[in-house]
Parts: sequence; C-alpha cells; structure tokens
Amino acid sequence: DLCTACCTSHSSDTPNTSGLGVPSHFPSFSVEFELAVGWGSYSELRRALVLLKHGFIRTKDGSVDDEYKSPIYQSLSPFQSVLPVLSDLSDLVNDACGTHLHVSFPVKERLRPLHERIFAPLVTHLEEHEEETIAFWGRTFNDYACQLLGSYWACFNLCTSYDTLEFRLPRFQSAPQYLAIVRFCRIVTFFLLQHLSAASDPDVPMMGQRVLSTYLNCLEQFSQRVA
Repeated sequence: DLCTACCTSHSSDTPNTSGLGVPSHFPSFSVEFELAVGWGSYSELRRALVLLKHGFIRTKDGSVDDEYKSPIYQSLSPFQSVLPVLSDLSDLVNDACGTHLHVSFPVKERLRPLHERIFAPLVTHLEEHEEETIAFWGRTFNDYACQLLGSYWACFNLCTSYDTLEFRLPRFQSAPQYLAIVRFCRIVTFFLLQHLSAASDPDVPMMGQRVLSTYLNCLEQFSQRVA
C-alpha cells in the first residue's frame, strides 16, 4: 500500500536523489517519465502510482498531467527490471509527452563551447531522416526538443540544474526502443567524458562524426532486434 504523502505530486524541480545499481565505467542516468490523458479519464493516471514502488517520485509539470522521476540508475540492471512497468503505462504517453533522459556529465562546461559543432552531424542526420528518427526516438523535433542546441529546450541539452547531459528528444514507445535509447546515450556520453577529460585540444570534427557513427550503429542494432 502507498501512503497519501507518497502519492502527493511534488513541484517540478524536485530531484530524485536515490540511487540504484552497482556503479560501472558507464555514467549513471535517470528518467523523467511524462504522462498525459488529454480528454481521457484522469482515473487512468492512478495506474502510474505503481512507479512509486520502484523508487520513482511523482511531480507536476505544466505541459503534461504527471511526471515521474526515476532513481539515479548506476547500471542497466535495475532499470531493465522496471521497463515492463513502463510498457504497461505506454498508452498514457501521448503526443504531449516526452521521456527525458539525464546522463551524468560532470565536465559539461568543457562541452559547452563545442556543443553545437559536436552534435551538428547527428542533428542534420535526424532532420534528413524523419521517419527513422520517429521510429528510434519516438518522435521528431518539436518545441520541447528542438534543433537549436543553445536553447533550454535543445534536444541535446546542457541547460540543466545538475551535472548532466539531458536528452529531450526521447518519447517512450516500447521497452526495446527505450532501452536502445539509453544504451546509445550512455555510450555517447561516456565517449565525450573520456575525450574531454583527456584532450587539451579536442578534435571536434572527429567527435561529431563519432557521435553520428555511434548512433547509426545503435540504430542498426535496434532495427535488427525489432525486425
């Protein structure tokens, strides 16, 4: 059973600081799972309270009905255990929702001046392959996940309150799809962490191409799994 206090919606800036899993060399991550029923029955939203039993906290976001913030996952294993629950709630993820992913990134100030150039090849590819982008990410660019990488609503966003790189483009569609997103985002963030921590003069064109090639590789693996 869940107590009334646990079910209460917190403010949108409330962090979930609990951690799960065993740390690995890949960065930790957390998920913001947005839900909306539009003109549907708000009683349906109560189904999502089950997420509280998995360490999520319930918050309010003005653009949707509810947002559940996950614990900070140190590894994939505890996240994979909750994926079936998220799948059961996927009918409450409508066109207004995003499923934002935060990946730990303590050197984000080093990335800031290089941000646009590093992600430009990937953004261009996503723009030119809209159907492919929707199949992988669950949607394409929009007002809350835009191509303008310097803005607060950037699809690959550094304007966060935490030492994280935020991926705003994902929208949860299925467990295999979102797991593929998490894997890609952690691999890319790990690469950026390694390179920016070690190189005094980063090779920006190489980094941009590496981000794009990593995406294409993860996309191919995902396509093979769901074929």
